[in-house]
Amino acid sequence: GLDLAIMNPSSEEMMAAVYAYNVLINRDPQSTKYIERYANRVPASAALAKAAQAATVAQSGGEAELSATMERLLRKRILRPEEAARIRPFLGKIAEFLHSPLADRIRASGDVRREVAFSLLLPARELGLADSGEKVLLQGILDLVFEEDGKFVIVDYKSNMASEQQLQSLARHYAAQMRFYRLAVERITGRPVAACYLWFLRQEKAFAVYSQTGQGLDMV
Repeated sequence: GLDLAIMNPSSEEMMAAVYAYNVLINRDPQSTKYIERYANRVPASAALAKAAQAATVAQSGGEAELSATMERLLRKRILRPEEAARIRPFLGKIAEFLHSPLADRIRASGDVRREVAFSLLLPARELGLADSGEKVLLQGILDLVFEEDGKFVIVDYKSNMASEQQLQSLARHYAAQMRFYRLAVERITGRPVAACYLWFLRQEKAFAVYSQTGQGLDMV
């Protein structure tokens, strides 16, 4: 059998799992090493989502134009230096997203909302968590929501490191999260959600995990 895990020390996701594991089994007393490594770090997912949100409507240019936009955001203190450092290696990926049909639809919308925080009390039965009317607090932050033909469309950015073959499985993994997002938007606004999209920035791929006109889990 395999005695030791085969790991890539240059993989941020793998190393994050190692540091967290050491905390959980008390191999890192008082979480000292974990805090030293991550206290001032910005998660790649959060930084990339912020960059994509800031650039989506205003820009459709290339990597150089995005770099200039990022510098302006730094000067205006919309981005922090540590966030910019996380974003720079992915400017090409974000530029690809800005040339996608999904980004075109966002730019065409007259109502685009970013980083929308929500809190909603719903029965556990309605959320599919238990056969109970007990209320559950549903909270989250929507990366981006835009209006299209009188309905809302939800977009959630993901920065997972995954192969092309793993994307379908990842999309299924996030389907429950997107169902909760759809339910929250429909309940809070009283308007239907036409579709929910996951955009995997590293792979430059989008999945429709919900669509009123289709079965969902379609690559777009």
